[in-house]
Amino acid sequence: MGHVTVRGNRAFSDGDIVAGLAHRPPSGVPVLRWLPWFRHRTVYDPFALRVDLERIRAFYRARGYFAARADARVRAAGGAIDIAFDVDEGSPARVVSVAVDGVPDDAAAAVDRIVTASGVRRGRRFVHADYLALKAALRDALVARGYAHARVDGEVQVAVARGEVGVAIHVDAGPLVRLAPPVVTGNRRVPASVILRRVAWRAGDRYDPTRLRATQ
Repeated sequence: MGHVTVRGNRAFSDGDIVAGLAHRPPSGVPVLRWLPWFRHRTVYDPFALRVDLERIRAFYRARGYFAARADARVRAAGGAIDIAFDVDEGSPARVVSVAVDGVPDDAAAAVDRIVTASGVRRGRRFVHADYLALKAALRDALVARGYAHARVDGEVQVAVARGEVGVAIHVDAGPLVRLAPPVVTGNRRVPASVILRRVAWRAGDRYDPTRLRATQ
């Protein structure tokens, strides 16, 4: 491979886009790159090029640019192959709604705070990583409040022509879990009463992973 460039990109740098591609510019120790044995080159592959184009589109979709398009121009130059990726980013899609259902009443305030502080808010560009982080944060909050078997799923509805994204998150909290009396087994040298004084919960308390970790 010779030169690999990206044209038409404004929101993201060439390096960010090319980093995940099969075709990349030569790399190596900067001051020694003129020596062939100090350069790492990728090999041109027409099939891999088609995959790279889809990777570029997926890169943009994950960051809210659902209408982004990509094409490539291939040129032989001096015994190497130069590739220029032409990108039409389009406009980013903005979140227009975020709905969360199935939240237990005793966790509603915490869920509202998490959604408000997240990257998935009305008016913001949709970013898939923020969406995943929001779902994970909601599940962690539910588990911390005793819903040890909580599940959080979601749907993302995209109106590409309008540049709008609606997010729907579905919570299945499951039963509220309470801790049973602690039991000590395998102790030979330390009395059970001494070990039990280190336990950070009482029987009947809500399941709390923080207390379990503190006891361990």
